[in-house]
Amino acid sequence: MLTLSLILSLFLTATAAQAAVERINLGLYGGQVADIEALDDGSGNTDLLIAVDSSQKGIFKWDGSRWRSTTYPSATTTGAFSGTATQVEVNPRFSSNVYAVISSGSVNKGLWVSANRGDLSSGAVSWQAALDSGSSQLTEIQQLVGHSSGIYASDNQGKIWQNGGSATGPFVTVFTAPGGEQIISFAVHAPFRGYVLTRDGSNNLRLYLTDFAGSDLLLSLPTQAPVQQRSSSCPISSCAVDLRLVASDPADPSGNTLYVAGSSVNAMIFKSTNGGTSWNQGWDYQCSLPANGCTGFAFMDGFPSVIRFKGTASGGNESRYIFVSTSQLDNDAGTPTWLQVANLSSTISPSGPSGPTVINFTTHANDPSLAIDPNNPDTLFIATDLAIGEISHSAWAGPGSVGSEKGNALGIEGVVINDMDFYAHSATNKDLWIATKSGLGKALNFNPSDPASTTTAGDWVYPIFPLDDGAPPTAVAINPSNNAEVLAGNGKIYRNTQADQLPQAATTWSRTFDPADFDGVGEPLESARSERTSTTAIEYQQGGSCSRVYMTAANNDTGSEGGVFYSDDSGASWTIDDLNPSTLLKMPVNALWVSDTTVWVGVGDRTGASRSSETGIRARLSLCGSQSFWKPSSSDAAFTDLQTEVVTAIDGVKISGSYSVYITTLNNVYKGELPSGSSGGFSSWSWSKVTPTASGASQFNSVAVDVTDANHVWVSYGNCIRESSDGGSSWSAYGSSCQPDHEQVRKLVFDDLLSGTDQGLFAFTTVGGGEGNNVIIGSEDSSGGCFIATAAFGSYQQASVQRLRLFRDQALLPYGWGQWLVDSYYHLSPPLAGWIATNDSARAVVRVMLLPLIGLAEMVLAIGWLSSLALLLLLTIGLRYAIRRIGLQPA
Repeated sequence: MLTLSLILSLFLTATAAQAAVERINLGLYGGQVADIEALDDGSGNTDLLIAVDSSQKGIFKWDGSRWRSTTYPSATTTGAFSGTATQVEVNPRFSSNVYAVISSGSVNKGLWVSANRGDLSSGAVSWQAALDSGSSQLTEIQQLVGHSSGIYASDNQGKIWQNGGSATGPFVTVFTAPGGEQIISFAVHAPFRGYVLTRDGSNNLRLYLTDFAGSDLLLSLPTQAPVQQRSSSCPISSCAVDLRLVASDPADPSGNTLYVAGSSVNAMIFKSTNGGTSWNQGWDYQCSLPANGCTGFAFMDGFPSVIRFKGTASGGNESRYIFVSTSQLDNDAGTPTWLQVANLSSTISPSGPSGPTVINFTTHANDPSLAIDPNNPDTLFIATDLAIGEISHSAWAGPGSVGSEKGNALGIEGVVINDMDFYAHSATNKDLWIATKSGLGKALNFNPSDPASTTTAGDWVYPIFPLDDGAPPTAVAINPSNNAEVLAGNGKIYRNTQADQLPQAATTWSRTFDPADFDGVGEPLESARSERTSTTAIEYQQGGSCSRVYMTAANNDTGSEGGVFYSDDSGASWTIDDLNPSTLLKMPVNALWVSDTTVWVGVGDRTGASRSSETGIRARLSLCGSQSFWKPSSSDAAFTDLQTEVVTAIDGVKISGSYSVYITTLNNVYKGELPSGSSGGFSSWSWSKVTPTASGASQFNSVAVDVTDANHVWVSYGNCIRESSDGGSSWSAYGSSCQPDHEQVRKLVFDDLLSGTDQGLFAFTTVGGGEGNNVIIGSEDSSGGCFIATAAFGSYQQASVQRLRLFRDQALLPYGWGQWLVDSYYHLSPPLAGWIATNDSARAVVRVMLLPLIGLAEMVLAIGWLSSLALLLLLTIGLRYAIRRIGLQPA
């Protein structure tokens, strides 16, 4: 998975193999919001639910102060299940029934329903599987549409299902695409009128009018992109029509006003007023470029993902406003043109809400989702690069900001991590920078031995978008000799030379590299869309004879462009690196390894689509001179195989003069060794294939090696981290990874060990198992541990610890005073927990001292706070009365 979400800090010790591995949320929140639903709660208030496809907690709901998962509130909530969510939709016919598409365990894109607007029901999760007439759950659901006639769902088998009844009612098939065609999108205008967009096996698009009862009529579709229709020429390699959406305007009673939209390369949209018999010439992204001669018909630069309608135009029979993802068309304008939503403005308070620094930050509306407040249509909710924003529609076309982040994503565990880097002031004080889909982040006063040093949003400067550039950062590096200098890449490269100060770390950036400057003929980034270039790595080289920065790039949209660049002035300017002798190095470069003697890069189309014929590694002939890269060869059979595969990651160490390097490819893991005193040529290296043999071990994406032990290595793929302590001869699953409810792992970096995932920033630490183990410390999210109890009982999974977590989740966190109590506990308890965990006598005493609290927790969970307090009051009165009766009351 090539997107976004957070960091797992794995604090390993010599005795970790005998200890339980725990993980803790480090207080960073955000996520990729795939869908939004705003619905009336029945009392004139608006309920807001979101589907987060970068979090195993699935569906979240706004509770007025933070976001809380409704599908996985905690591991101990009755009925809780983990899974990523892609859609959420209310059934307008039964407004308390909300449907969601969630991938959970072996169920891919299963359909689920809550008859309680997603809320808990009697303390239990209210979601259940949505079934067909054969009592089987609907799966592989691609789209949900709510209509007054019921809820409709399409699957990947070319079927549309409908449920016009209650949440427990069965779904029935109302449309089947002919000839094995796949449904791309559909719209419901009336119970007996809908439109279905399909694609056949030859990639041909078709549009049908259906009555949802077996009668279907094939309609027409546009045949040329708007830029070609309006200028009579095609300025790009292809002006074919690429559509992904169809929508029927609800303000037209006849159902004849339609829109179709799509394309990620050249976003386009067309309108029909006669039910698809003919179409206007449309609008597209290419028309936004002045050189193409059709600028009055510009459309968004992005991926059209959702269409919404609002109001009625003055002419009647059509909506006044049409929203397509981040764009809006006003049909009452003299010449209707598409306008982009403005950026959103919010604030962060590093060092806490009472801290001295308040920083304004800008976020940007994203493509996937948009919802209109049913109780106030002037309020829109839109997906952003952080999570979800609330904006005012009336200000959309006006100057300045139109909205802000909804709660700054507090509670959403779904940040997508792309890269991270450390600068060590000492073993217990490090600068930590991360690059995420939602921006850059800097942790304040990060202490690897104490995860509680960063457990709240106030411990972070996040999100940071250099010069308000909303493209997701994919690489970040700190100058090893100067922590004030940070480089970050999102295709472009940004440089900050005051990154050790606030607010300068967020505000003082300059752009030093732009792909557009290297996309000419005969240059490595030459393509029609060089702005889609991604920075894959940035590394400082300061251990050899020079000081240089290397940077690698790949265009994942095309799969064939990319290159290596270097800077000899700390990232202020950049030079193209090439192949020796003086040959263009133009290929997707995915990985970079810099040592004190050499530079290696890994290349290939990491999507697996083989759009580039280049594979394997390239090695530089010198660290700093003009001699450049070459493709090494060797008689070693394993290395020969390596050079035929797409390389995704490289990491290595030098210990006592000997080098050990591990390289991951899409299918394998390789180990290279160069003994101390060898010549250094590739013929001196020995290679072996050390791929884990576990089922599903493929699509490897990252590797990290222990800097003190070349045989201690981790690799990641999918939702797994595999660990080896014998140089790859054997592997085992690390911690809670490789389980169905574990998020996708994206990046491993050794600093003890950090692992970036698609869910959150976590610390992995060891509890129990003897001296030297770190205690689990600090979590703001409800999935975290009870630290003192964990230390006392020795395991996060111990039954009493689990009951205390349930008590916290269900009896404390729902109340403001309980949240304050829990937050205070998280900040005050870690030092005590650390002492308890290393003192066997203290652990025994604390276990006894916790018994009254465990008893209170059980009582409150069983009968609630009010009944528990009443019972305790009666017991107290009874005890005092008994004491007096037996003459023990003091005079």
